[in-house]
Amino acid sequence: MRRASLILIPVLAIAVFGFADPAAAQVRPPVQPRPQQQTERIFVAVDGTYQVGTKDFSDSESFAANAETATYSGTYTVKPGPAFNISGSGRVTRIFAVGIGVSRYSRVTPIAVTASVPHPFFFNRARSLSDTVNANREELAVHVQARAVLPLNSLRMQAAVYAGPSFFSIKQDVLTRVGYTEAYPYDSITSAPGQMSNVSKSKTGFNAGADIAYFFTRQVGVGGTAQWAGATIQVPSAGGDNVDMKVGGFQVGGGLRLRF
Repeated sequence: MRRASLILIPVLAIAVFGFADPAAAQVRPPVQPRPQQQTERIFVAVDGTYQVGTKDFSDSESFAANAETATYSGTYTVKPGPAFNISGSGRVTRIFAVGIGVSRYSRVTPIAVTASVPHPFFFNRARSLSDTVNANREELAVHVQARAVLPLNSLRMQAAVYAGPSFFSIKQDVLTRVGYTEAYPYDSITSAPGQMSNVSKSKTGFNAGADIAYFFTRQVGVGGTAQWAGATIQVPSAGGDNVDMKVGGFQVGGGLRLRF
């Protein structure tokens, strides 16, 4: 009997440990798969945007005419309008990237002209005129950007915020001399084309914005952007002084997104 007991003890131990191992294996937590990492490092955005807000400015001068002083003033209306942006950036770390962008905005700038010109025969009897003439304006800006790529749960989505310096180059038609015609008995004057000068200036400013994109495939998608960039440039006035003119502004739009 004692011999049978000695044989039974190891058999029971094997049975207990044999059943314990599968039970322990069943309660182990499942191994979670590692999240996928975005491996693309180059990003390109091509956007059609709309530059909102106005940056009107004024000009004036006085000049001698008929032994008296004539005056002129012009108000330049810079209207909102379409613009074009293209930018590219390269990821340096998982969340930090550096990039460069180029934007172009071009519009006709109406000038509301008023003038007062003395009478050739009578003192203190000035003739006045008012008219609107068109001038051309073109803004080209190069934006250098430090970008923070925001972590999102989906690989199909990508968002970023950015800021940096902007280098503006502007061409603006400026009216340097009001034009008018007159005929006997010279009681009135009629508007005529004046002297126009195309002024080219450059200035460094600042830009900041945000971008969000959705990718249909790993490389191709669409996105939207909102960006402000601006600077103040001095241009020569008709009277010989300088006039402060703001360039750039707030842009919103969207377009194609690529990543490689």
